[in-house]
Amino acid sequence: PGRHQHRARGQACDCAGLLIGIASDLGLVKDLEIPAYGRHPSAGTLVALCRQYMDEISIGEAQPADVLVLACSDQPGHLAMVSDRGIIHAHISARRVVEHTMPRDWIARVRHAFTFRGVS
Repeated sequence: PGRHQHRARGQACDCAGLLIGIASDLGLVKDLEIPAYGRHPSAGTLVALCRQYMDEISIGEAQPADVLVLACSDQPGHLAMVSDRGIIHAHISARRVVEHTMPRDWIARVRHAFTFRGVS
């Protein structure tokens, strides 16, 4: 189930925890510690952390396994991984990790795209 600031495999996670778990399992990041954050990250914090661990790409270049940063309200505040179907993310309202197509209104919320370093 989805749970804010949680990253317990098979139990609960939020969008950052999901991506941290995937990246750790694949050996893409080591000893990644993200400081505590609110439900709505302060302006620039989420994007700055992404830039620290990933390379920014143009939104149009995003392919499966790349990461999208979506706006919540007016600030970037949600992470999703691109899949063949659309996106995979921790959907807090659904209380679980889901994969679904990208509805038009969600596409409009994409603000940044990143690729993990070392993935080709």
